Amino acid sequence: MKKSWTVKIQVIECGHKQLSNAKREFRRLMFVDTQGTRVSALIYSSDLDFFENTFKPYNRYQISNANLRLTEPRFQLDSYEFSWTLSKQTLIEPIEEQTPPPLPCQFNFTPFSDLYKDVIIVNEEKKLLLLTLWNPIDEIEGNALDKITNTGPLVFAMRVKVTTFYGQSLTTSPGSSILINPPVKDDLKLQDWYTHNKAEIKALLQNETYKDTEILLPPPEDKDILPIGRAILRMKNV
Repeated sequence: MKKSWTVKIQVIECGHKQLSNAKREFRRLMFVDTQGTRVSALIYSSDLDFFENTFKPYNRYQISNANLRLTEPRFQLDSYEFSWTLSKQTLIEPIEEQTPPPLPCQFNFTPFSDLYKDVIIVNEEKKLLLLTLWNPIDEIEGNALDKITNTGPLVFAMRVKVTTFYGQSLTTSPGSSILINPPVKDDLKLQDWYTHNKAEIKALLQNETYKDTEILLPPPEDKDILPIGRAILRMKNV
């Protein structure tokens, strides 16, 4: 390995200051060379102020003799095996140019549809709700539901969160669980209920009632409306 080297790079990302698990302050940057190979660079603690205004997004620089550190394969950005640590001993020379060239690296974008999946569910009140599946639940249970949607599968959404999207909807979180067609007692008879009400549910779906706030959040009845004073008194007595 060469002890003395110089690389021409272009800045892709200028991260903000962060705090490591060891309570050490650092800043992460991402560079790309002229061949499109990306490399991660770190600036630590006492060197942060020194480099405070050095790097500008998309500008190009010549960097010489940064400290190299072997990167675990799972953290590698490209085929390049090392990350850099920049210090006051690292020589950094800005390349003066009026307009930086286009970034030479290729970006692989993820479609929004691959990030989450929206499922419309209905209960015995014939109220349709939007249930958003995220991450592994989207990939596993979401794909399983895609294959059997037309059968009206029975879904138990465990430990999901209520959100105000479309007035009221549900979303999974890391602790959520989705049970698909679990074996349940006959007294639930949910599959029979779905079969009997299938036509009405289809109409509700076509009318997108899961977006209708008047249905999801209907105004309270007169008997449920209290003066503020009485409401406060009730809360104090709870």
